[in-house]
Amino acid sequence: ALVYHKIGGTAARMSYAFVDYHSFKNRIRTIIKNAGAGTLCWMLPYHLACCVGLVMLHALRPQRWGNGWAIIKAIGWNVAHLADTWRARSRVQRARRISDRALFQHAMRPIAIRDFARYTWWMVWVREQRRAAIHAGNL
Repeated sequence: ALVYHKIGGTAARMSYAFVDYHSFKNRIRTIIKNAGAGTLCWMLPYHLACCVGLVMLHALRPQRWGNGWAIIKAIGWNVAHLADTWRARSRVQRARRISDRALFQHAMRPIAIRDFARYTWWMVWVREQRRAAIHAGNL
């Protein structure tokens, strides 16, 4: 079967804060569950530091305070559900057959900061354009 995915097709109809909450919540849980011990020791603090930075950026724009609050709630959700996540982590880690290093060799490629910034800007622009079209009744 062949499936085409319309990027942001459903998420574009939801509030940014709602999408951000679930995105950050799920990403943090995924890191905790799936990262090997060594990777977890650097990746989780790094990701949480990025989250705090984004919260501070959102705080500078009053129209985006909801997004910052969503990230804080996502971190709080993970703290509240840490015991369950840790149980799930135990199951996942017992079933692992490949190291993070071997996985990352296949799944990750270096990216220039400039290219990452362009991609991020493009995604934000597309998101804004889609939301405007939906609210105007064009989608």
